[in-house]
Amino acid sequence: MFNFFKKKHVGKEYELPVMSRFIIFSVLFFIVILITGSSAFILSMQQIIRNNKGLELTQLLEIERVKLETSVNNEVVIVIKMADSPLIKSYFTNPGDLELARMAKEELISFRNAFASGIVFWINDIDKIFFYNDVEPYYLDPENPDNYWYNMTLYETEIYNFNINYNPDLGVTNLWINAPVLNSEGIPIGILGTGIDITTYLEMVNQNLDGRVEIYLFNATGEITGASDTLLVAEKKNIEDELNLDNTNIVSLAQSLAPHETQILDTQIGRIVVGTVPLLEWHSVAIMPDSIDDYNTSMTILFIVVLMVVVIIFIIFNIFISRLLKPLRKSIVEAAEANRAKSAFLANMSHEIRTPMNSIMGFAELARDLAIVPQVKDYLDKISNSTKWLLDIINDILDISKIEAGKIELEYVPFDLQDVFSRCQSVILPNVIEKGLELKIYTEPLQGKKLLGDPLRLYQVFMNLLSNAVKFTSSGTVNFSSSIRNLPDNFSKQPDYTTVYFEIKDTGIGLTDEQVKKIFAPFTQADSSTTRDYGGTGLGLTIAKNMVELMGGKLAVESLPDAGSTFSFEINFNTIDVYDDKVTQTKIDVLESPWFEGLVLICDDNSMNLEVICAHLARVGLQTIAVENGKLGVEMVKKRKEKNEKPFDMIFMDMFMPVMDGIEAASKIIELNTGSPIIAMTANIMTFEIEKYKKHGMPDCLGKPFTSQELWRILLKYLVPLGATPIDKIVNNDELQKKLMTNFIKNNQAVHNEIIKAVAAGDLKLAHRLAHTLKGNAGMIGKIALKNAASEIETMLRDGLASIWENKMKTLNNELKSVIEDLKLQLDEPAPGQVPKTTDREAALALFKKLGPMIENINPECVDLLKDIRTIADTEDLAAQIENYDFENASKTLAALIKKIGEDNE
Repeated sequence: MFNFFKKKHVGKEYELPVMSRFIIFSVLFFIVILITGSSAFILSMQQIIRNNKGLELTQLLEIERVKLETSVNNEVVIVIKMADSPLIKSYFTNPGDLELARMAKEELISFRNAFASGIVFWINDIDKIFFYNDVEPYYLDPENPDNYWYNMTLYETEIYNFNINYNPDLGVTNLWINAPVLNSEGIPIGILGTGIDITTYLEMVNQNLDGRVEIYLFNATGEITGASDTLLVAEKKNIEDELNLDNTNIVSLAQSLAPHETQILDTQIGRIVVGTVPLLEWHSVAIMPDSIDDYNTSMTILFIVVLMVVVIIFIIFNIFISRLLKPLRKSIVEAAEANRAKSAFLANMSHEIRTPMNSIMGFAELARDLAIVPQVKDYLDKISNSTKWLLDIINDILDISKIEAGKIELEYVPFDLQDVFSRCQSVILPNVIEKGLELKIYTEPLQGKKLLGDPLRLYQVFMNLLSNAVKFTSSGTVNFSSSIRNLPDNFSKQPDYTTVYFEIKDTGIGLTDEQVKKIFAPFTQADSSTTRDYGGTGLGLTIAKNMVELMGGKLAVESLPDAGSTFSFEINFNTIDVYDDKVTQTKIDVLESPWFEGLVLICDDNSMNLEVICAHLARVGLQTIAVENGKLGVEMVKKRKEKNEKPFDMIFMDMFMPVMDGIEAASKIIELNTGSPIIAMTANIMTFEIEKYKKHGMPDCLGKPFTSQELWRILLKYLVPLGATPIDKIVNNDELQKKLMTNFIKNNQAVHNEIIKAVAAGDLKLAHRLAHTLKGNAGMIGKIALKNAASEIETMLRDGLASIWENKMKTLNNELKSVIEDLKLQLDEPAPGQVPKTTDREAALALFKKLGPMIENINPECVDLLKDIRTIADTEDLAAQIENYDFENASKTLAALIKKIGEDNE
């Protein structure tokens, strides 16, 4: 909308005068009101018209039903009286008696005059001669299918029945009333009756309604029995085929109606009403199509009058405002020109300052490489760092100037969001490590698609928000994530766009409500002490906010003092197809702990990794089989297939293992064609690594370390949960954490020396695997500094830089020793055998009573009771069995303990 009010003038850009903008805005506003009001009027009138039509059709259908049933009923009464005539019965008994035949025919002709249609017919069962008015009588063959009504009336009808047929010669549809004639003994001796021209009846109804309404009659099977178009009856067309309504079965609806009940429906052909004709066991439907003539009402005239009044008021209002704003135009234009001049000056100055600053920074870096004196190197480092700091400030000023001057232009190119996230991670990670924080990053993949937009500006927004999160957080975690908000069910066929939600959350100092209100203003920070304590220009959030808005989003913030802040925004991106992804990714917001049933294979040579993932999977009901290398994993899969056993529900595959690594093992398992999904499990989760795993048949990757929800997201994509448990009901497993710390000390005390020996022996693959394993183990117990040190060694070994790694190895050794000492201090508590033992038998029995069902149901949460179990005498074996998830033996041991307590009581 902003660009709409711009014009080009003598090579320069200027805004339209205030009054012109106001008039344009007023016109647009009036058009919106006109469209909205007209739409509301039309919709309201349409509803009123349809309601009136429904009532009119209902009344019409009821009136015509009564007319039809009354006329038919009158004819039925005469037919029954005629069939009960003694003279006619005598004639049907003795058709050869000429005198009797003459008198009977005279009586039948007199009855014919009583019928509205003037039609009468008769036939006796002796000679089967059919008489119809003055038409020449003829022999009727009861075996002819067209004469199905003969035997039905004679032998299956007590008083009367109906049948209908179309006469193509006369172009009429007749409803025949047939009555059996019975002798004195109640035996049928013939048939007589009359006919009613339904066509004439319907033509009369439609003529009275000027063609506005169409009425159809149909029987229980849907066959049309009456219509103004007689060919529909002749062709025995079905009412469903004639009306062809969407999602409406007229026959089923009609059959569900009680006698004399009606049902009003809105359909694509207009308002219709379905009713019943109980006397004939028929149904009826009346249709009144929508028409422009429906709006020829006084309400339409009133609406047009009101609209004209609004137009007059609008014109008068614009003339009044034009005169009111005339004195202000000059001052507003001058202020706008001054603001543009200021922004242009600031932008030009920023460019002028940046040029020498780039030179200073470049020469300082060159001089540092040539400097020999340590103090000179130190000075040059400080110059370089200060220059970078000053350049960041200048860049911020330049960006805010461009934004204010309206000169920011966004790119529109395809990009991979994971690449942007990876770049942010690599840049911000050193600051995170320096402050001892934990950085958690998750971006939900968009399989088969790439986003279209400006990745550089998006990166700039992320870095501003991440830098603030790290700057104002002294301890805890920074979470950086994205998720797909509107992924369609059939996304591959809807490539237009998708909405991505971004969130940066920290556990820092937080903000008050008053501070939140002003943090997006330029050159403003939360309070006056912020600049002194943390530094900064106060432009980062302003730039981020404006960039997000330029991309069509809105930057939001939620914060509490001392509880951290959350910055979030959504952006709609157009997308394009890419063809290297084969797995469809769906979004899962995990709010509960799922519960599954199945068997999972885990291939990993790291005992700590096995401990962690087995515990996590057990907590959600999954049984596990663990092997220490890829070759054993392949053999395990092959063995189950040879025994015709059910394949594994899922396979978690570590990438770095002895004997056979994860990629080779995955390839061999895929060749076995078992259908088990294989999930890569590794600390290497960079984009190019994930792509490599996908190419080798592993559609997803579980990073190390992982959170419960990250694991659940993977499980929910491939397994169907049996149920769920609210997250707030899940108890933290302190026992597992202690076990991990104990295993870390046990398995990693000598790893530094083992890496050095492996390198000395030329076994770089082993050294790389040891460093990779250490990195994962450190991450699992939250030791980020050690994890990063191990990661650096892993990278150097992968890139063949082991000859220049001495300083890095010293750092690794120092971090490793520090971690082990810290863990030993945390674990310095009484051993299980030294825990004070209770002698309270009732408390022991109560605990065992609670524990029994958990063991019986293989509930892994019984691990949470280990601390209480160890306070009871003679429970060492039980605790060890539960700790190892040996539920079968734990059940036996528990039974023995309960029995022993019972014997002691005796």
